[in-house]
Amino acid sequence: MPPGWYLVDLKKGVRDLLFEESQKTPLKDFMLLYGEGDHGGGPRATDLEAIKRFKEDRNHPRLEFVTPERYFENLKRSGIPFPTIKKELNFTFPACYTTQSETKKYNRRLESLLLTAEKFSIIAVAGGGRAYYPERDIDEAWKTVLRNQFHDILDGSSIGPVYEETRSSYERARERAQRALDFSLEALVNQVDTRGEGVPLLVFNPMAWERTEPVEAEVSLPGIFQSLRVIDGTGKDVPVQVLEANSAEGRAVCRLLFIAENIPSLGYRTYRVLGAAGPAEFKTGIAVEGSTLENEYFKLTLNPKTGWIRSLVDKRDNREVLAGEGNVLQAIVDEPPNMSAWELGLKETSWDIGAEGATLEVLESGPVRAAFRVRSAFRNSDFVQDIRLYHRMPRVDCRLRLDWQERNLMIKAAFPAAAANNSAVFEIPYGAIPRPVDGTEVPALRWIDLTDEKGGHGLGLLNDSKYGFDVRGNIMRISVVHGPTDPDPEADRGEQELLYSLYPHAGGWAEAETFRRGYELNNPLLARVGMIHPGRWPAEQSFLRVSPPNVILSSLKKESGYFNRAAILRVYEISGEETEVGIEFPGPVEAQETDLIERPLEKIKTDGKMLKFKIKPFEIKTFRFTLI
Repeated sequence: MPPGWYLVDLKKGVRDLLFEESQKTPLKDFMLLYGEGDHGGGPRATDLEAIKRFKEDRNHPRLEFVTPERYFENLKRSGIPFPTIKKELNFTFPACYTTQSETKKYNRRLESLLLTAEKFSIIAVAGGGRAYYPERDIDEAWKTVLRNQFHDILDGSSIGPVYEETRSSYERARERAQRALDFSLEALVNQVDTRGEGVPLLVFNPMAWERTEPVEAEVSLPGIFQSLRVIDGTGKDVPVQVLEANSAEGRAVCRLLFIAENIPSLGYRTYRVLGAAGPAEFKTGIAVEGSTLENEYFKLTLNPKTGWIRSLVDKRDNREVLAGEGNVLQAIVDEPPNMSAWELGLKETSWDIGAEGATLEVLESGPVRAAFRVRSAFRNSDFVQDIRLYHRMPRVDCRLRLDWQERNLMIKAAFPAAAANNSAVFEIPYGAIPRPVDGTEVPALRWIDLTDEKGGHGLGLLNDSKYGFDVRGNIMRISVVHGPTDPDPEADRGEQELLYSLYPHAGGWAEAETFRRGYELNNPLLARVGMIHPGRWPAEQSFLRVSPPNVILSSLKKESGYFNRAAILRVYEISGEETEVGIEFPGPVEAQETDLIERPLEKIKTDGKMLKFKIKPFEIKTFRFTLI
């Protein structure tokens, strides 16, 4: 497809276009996509007539119908030494990484939700908890998500009514995915022996590695209590923080937050919730004093006037993480010549939100979580940031809510890192890639990372719904929102919410497993209340383990086809290293490697419950397996 083919109309002929391109390359045969519009629309009658007409015209390049397979086979036989590209291609339309934030948030949330629903649904069926896999709900939800990844919807360059329609379709997809997940988790809970004192509360881990993190749950207990206790399987009290408590009809209904420790890889662990006469005392290292938050990992100090992070000290090595004040929301003039949903036109003119003053208050101060709330405003837009530290979690969370009313401006959150390097690393689909720190707006997924040149320490910037970033020197920025006017003059106006986090670490991004932290932020632990009953499963177990850490389980689901009953497992390597992989199943398996669309390749020898194989740098491998 030569340059200049875009929206070509065959009836006008393509002689001049192809002649010009043929002077630049030894290639003499070109493939042209044709049809109505720029999105693979159907062939026009005039196109078909032109192909027939020019097929016999000696004064025009001969046109003929051809499949891509046949065209590329002809290229292979041509003997032309084609160049090999081992780097990224150019970035296109950088404003599209941020435009229409709600659509991008739905996309990220539903991708995570559906992958989790697939995992626990196939586990529920394989474990005998569910009679059938919720194929219809999951397939229909995926169709919606994938359809909305069409290039003028997900990228934000459609007119306003399109996003009203996609919002309702996303909500229907979310309902289907959540229903599939809820029924499957309920089926798994019903297999567990939950007998014991208090209310059983099972915590599920959707990722294929062990995790210790805070988890929220809503629990109803008979009776009225002054406080609550949460105990693990050994009867040990775990730190708990009651976020909300009500009583009705002789029952206590509470929303609580507690630390769930060592939740098994793609598995669960059972806790118990009991009433208590008074609150327990937990010494967790969480502290609030003045404008400072502290846990066992960090000491974070805010500027009381602006609400910016004045200092972030990593207590593990007494190191300052930032080179200046961070978490600064910057409002930047954004005036591209045209196509503002597609193109950025960032100017030198900018304002630091909060410089004229912000309000700071203590939002929470408990044994599990402490938080400041920072309120600021810019022109007609309001910003509320909840900056949080947790017990047992080495990251700093910022929950940002904004009421955005501006046009032709972009908001970025800026963090000057103490680490310095000529390149930063960005997560891309099924991998990560270094890019120069030249301030270019670039796309990424759940995280970016800047590690110092010696590899001694670094800073990860995680997020739950954003795709646009830039790093200039040591300043890392995440694009929060902007105000385009074309083609939707009201794009992104109104209330929005997102979560981003700082992950300071020792060593490089791969050693510090920044990629796991990004997945964890987007796939929190799940809590489900159970009934008290006997069961054939223990109080905790893992359904699948993948090692080593640089190999990630990206999918576990039923194989395609209504009457097929095997499972599909997909993994990839993220750090660029050839690796020996081990996958441990709950029982003996038969496995066969497949291609990406699940066509069989070769059988894989298994060692009882273990599947072992070698994976190349950044390689994706897919397996079909059955428990035997």
